[in-house]
Amino acid sequence: MEYDLVIKNGAVVDGSGLPMTHADVGIKSGVVADVGRIRGRAHRTIDADGLVVAPGFIDPHTHYDAQLCWDPLALTSTWHGVTTVVTGNCGYTLAPVRPQDRDYMTRTFAKVEGMSLETLERGISWEWESFAEYLGVLERRLGVNVVPYVGHTAIRRYVLGGEASERRATGGEIERMEAEVRRAMDAGAAGFSTALSPSAVGWYEEPIPSRLASDDEVERLCGVVGELHAGSLMILPRSSVFGIDDHDRAFLIRVAQETGCNVVIQTRLVQEAIDAAAPVFGLLQVRQFDRVFSLKKTSKGTSILDGMLSWGEVMRQNLDERLRLLRDDAFRQAMRRDALHPNTDPAKGVVLPGLPWDTTYVHRTALERNKRHEGKSIAQLAAEQHKEIADALLDLALDEGLDTLFRTCRARDHDAEQALRRDLRSPYALVGISDAGAHLDRDDGADYTTYFLQEYVRNQQVFTLEEAVRMLTLAPASVFGLRDRGLLRPGYAADIVVFDPQRIGLASKGLSGEIPGGDERYAAVPEGVEYTIVNGEVLMRGLHHEGAYPGRVLRVTEKGGARR
Repeated sequence: MEYDLVIKNGAVVDGSGLPMTHADVGIKSGVVADVGRIRGRAHRTIDADGLVVAPGFIDPHTHYDAQLCWDPLALTSTWHGVTTVVTGNCGYTLAPVRPQDRDYMTRTFAKVEGMSLETLERGISWEWESFAEYLGVLERRLGVNVVPYVGHTAIRRYVLGGEASERRATGGEIERMEAEVRRAMDAGAAGFSTALSPSAVGWYEEPIPSRLASDDEVERLCGVVGELHAGSLMILPRSSVFGIDDHDRAFLIRVAQETGCNVVIQTRLVQEAIDAAAPVFGLLQVRQFDRVFSLKKTSKGTSILDGMLSWGEVMRQNLDERLRLLRDDAFRQAMRRDALHPNTDPAKGVVLPGLPWDTTYVHRTALERNKRHEGKSIAQLAAEQHKEIADALLDLALDEGLDTLFRTCRARDHDAEQALRRDLRSPYALVGISDAGAHLDRDDGADYTTYFLQEYVRNQQVFTLEEAVRMLTLAPASVFGLRDRGLLRPGYAADIVVFDPQRIGLASKGLSGEIPGGDERYAAVPEGVEYTIVNGEVLMRGLHHEGAYPGRVLRVTEKGGARR
């Protein structure tokens, strides 16, 4: 046989969890043709001596729906060996959308995805109304494979218009939403996603449309996916911020059992679902929360400060008004209170945890006289200065014209780390969570694959390389019904990553590169990822795009598989 591409002399880790073998991989017409000792000729040969050859990584939770319009490579993921991304998570999709609602959807994405309005206005062409038309535009030029959910917020706005964020739907409106889910599934949607959490608010601080849905509405829309015997479901429950409550546990189990669909959630595993053999999969965060922020940046995006209501309010003001409020003693008093008592009532606003002041630090100061504070926690700074927590941070920020950079971390203690390791070994666990494509001004987690291999395989030896690759490939492929992905075997799509197991890791993190509107975006740059191959073509050689756009929308069929 004459091959399009042969990868020779590599250590093949095929995604099954079986021990690695030293073999060549032959690729023909976008498919793995042979794995073994290959003697045939090839148009291109890659020498993988000393390197691992594995199936391409599958990211089960991204928000690339908008970014793919101007970045068809999903660059900050494909750098890390990701060949397939699941989009449309948390109920946020750009279709279906009526022409009069394009501004609303743009502003919703600007808020919840943490992008500037100008970036989205310049980057989205809005050449579509239906979900099918959106996928058609996407497919014109794709570097990465896309598995697209259809989102509840878009569906609800499409049917209810402006009232989608104000009230529950009538029976007739739910029927119309069911019809839209069917149309999206017929077009190739991978399933249905929704967010019910009170942490989700729109541009004007209004609830996003999906938050107004009743349990019955959600179950009926999920039921459409079940009726088609294809696809999966992604649900962010109402109680997800502080731990899933009894009502939501029962709800998730009921949806999974009645639809027969795999349900993916963004929290710890639900033991009751496991006991009931209900297919509820927990997407577990392996990276520790670590984020740099300042009070200078003006953004409508959802902020880590929003759960402290007065802090969120001040961050939504222009810079002059922000400075005025920060110096106003009455407003400062509210900030002192909220710093220690974040909001827990959805009726009052965003529900998010406050900052952990013992592990929120002065990261970088703007003035030389304040350098002595770098590395101190805000709690330590407050104690040294005999100030309230809020005053310690705010006084320093004001002294530097709000240019001070702070860093907040939520490190796992020993018990939490052991619990995570135990949960990761469950067949109901998925490795994540990246949020790639969102939060352009901060760490989006697109590097979780590299982090997982560096920390949990090489450094800590929690998992073998074979186990880890299975968790990043075959496990998500199986949950999302991608029957020709996730394994490196003849007949499977040739999505492949070639990496150095001794070098794979993070080279740098920070803001870099311009995007539409002139913004920069946060990027985690890896080292040790040598090739990212999509559908048999080399997409990335290291950090460099080779010019091909071999990505596809992977449409879920009635049989539950995926077709190219």
